Amino acid sequence: MTAVTTEKQDDIWIVTLDRPDVRNAVDSPTAHALHAAFLAFEDDATAKVAVFHGAHGHFCAGWDLQYGACLAAQGDSSGLDLDFPADDPRALGPMGPSRLQLTKP
Repeated sequence: MTAVTTEKQDDIWIVTLDRPDVRNAVDSPTAHALHAAFLAFEDDATAKVAVFHGAHGHFCAGWDLQYGACLAAQGDSSGLDLDFPADDPRALGPMGPSRLQLTKP
């Protein structure tokens, strides 16, 4: 199952976060997928607005702490994406699109 899906209805994009087993908490692969979805929205000249929501009655439980604990236990910090150039308007954040500076709502 893909954790992030996009649906286009005319000039409206619907971005859905779908990880019901963790109440839509975001791990690194999901953050990358969200980031890619919002960059695609930004780059689509026909898109006017994006609606971001969580499936199954939950918007987002935040960062996936179980995923983070597994990374920490392995001594792996590569999935945290904490370093970024401050002047990059398309920078990836730990939650994916949280650092993006989009030109449309």
